[in-house]
Amino acid sequence: MHSYAQVRLKIPLWGIVARFLLVALLTFGVYNPSSFTITAWLVTSDANTAVRTLIAISIVIIWLVVLRVSLAGLGRFGAFLVACLLVIFGIVELNMRLLSSMSPFVLIVLGQLFFCAVITFGLVLSYFIRQLTGQSQVVKIPP
Repeated sequence: MHSYAQVRLKIPLWGIVARFLLVALLTFGVYNPSSFTITAWLVTSDANTAVRTLIAISIVIIWLVVLRVSLAGLGRFGAFLVACLLVIFGIVELNMRLLSSMSPFVLIVLGQLFFCAVITFGLVLSYFIRQLTGQSQVVKIPP
């Protein structure tokens, strides 16, 4: 029999994929280059205003929770890694000019996929840190 701490020490691959898919569903559901989004439905729908307001507030709350957990998981180290990755992407773009030949649709989708990857990285980084160090991160509650 394993303790809860030993079981939660490692995150399986399906856990990472599930987090990425949920973040992608939320991201692409709220905005994507096509017209099939929740925000487009909220603006153009004939549904009751109270229902649309409830859905909009629910989406905002879900986003706040996901972003708060992800940013807390990233911490300074994760933010540094993301900043380094952005600098590397910038240098590669300056040298190779890959993005200038792409359509706006592809650029938006790539940007959203990168955003999903960063948020997922924040959601799973604490598992990797716990696996490497054996210590659990403590998230301080703001005053």
